[in-house]
Amino acid sequence: MRPVLVLGTPCTGTPEVALAISRLGASLGRPGSVGRFGENKPLRRVNRALLDALGGDWDCPPELHQGWTRGPATQVVTPARARSTWLSEFGDAPVGVWKDLRACLTLPFWLPVFDEPPVVVFIHRHPGEFAEALHGARGVGRAHALAIWERCNHDVLTHATGLPTYALDHRQLMEDPAGVAEKLVASLAEWGVPLERELDAADLELAPRARFHRAPDPERFDDPIATSEQRELFRILRGVEGGSSCFALPERLPAPNPISLELLALAGRARLARDDAIATGLAFDLTAGSRRRLVRTFLERTLPERVLPRTEPTPGRPGRTNPPAAG
Repeated sequence: MRPVLVLGTPCTGTPEVALAISRLGASLGRPGSVGRFGENKPLRRVNRALLDALGGDWDCPPELHQGWTRGPATQVVTPARARSTWLSEFGDAPVGVWKDLRACLTLPFWLPVFDEPPVVVFIHRHPGEFAEALHGARGVGRAHALAIWERCNHDVLTHATGLPTYALDHRQLMEDPAGVAEKLVASLAEWGVPLERELDAADLELAPRARFHRAPDPERFDDPIATSEQRELFRILRGVEGGSSCFALPERLPAPNPISLELLALAGRARLARDDAIATGLAFDLTAGSRRRLVRTFLERTLPERVLPRTEPTPGRPGRTNPPAAG
């Protein structure tokens, strides 16, 4: 079974592309497993658990050092679990299409899971547009959004090396869906991906939300918040378009600026603190309720009823009690 991976940051049109490829006959997984944006929920859970074991998520990606695919995290989320989930979702389908932005980061873990090398469909977007869209969708700050953009696109370019890859700019999806459809189908056919029918331009129509944010000049990126490394990555991405049966980096990628790495690390620590606070709050609520019940039982058994009168629930108002009678 040939995997087709649709990779890109949020707000780039990856759901529309994945759904369009599925209309050609590719499987998105079992019907009950597919979300409304074309994501496969069991595979997403595996990817989320993997990143969680590594200490992050898509919005606070952890630094992944050489050899991480054989590290402790893959003892928590094993390749065997990933393969079992993949086979359970796609079975004997000739083509499976998978969209998960976390796979931008975790693709090296998944490559040995597949029976055949995957085809990558990579969609990138102007960083200014992406930052505006992500802020509108999730309230993410601009510097944080640019760091996410940098990390995800940097990792896709690195991990796709040597794989059949079709790359396109988000703006192409908006302005020329027919041209994108024709070229994408031609590339998939050239790489031996069996499809049942041709892709129609209407299949690639973007949702209105994808059209809200547009850079004044798509050829320029001079945001004062951006680092020089982000501006350099933008310049390189401008030349990454079209299909390649064996993708190669056009030039050496700049390493992320330490400021970007620190920002993502801070986001990761904030995520852990938030999760701890939620878990602590839930535990406190349970403990407090238990203590309240224990204290009440003790008082009811030891004090006269005139000191601690029993109260009855208010009719029609569950959880409320009548106050004790006056005098």
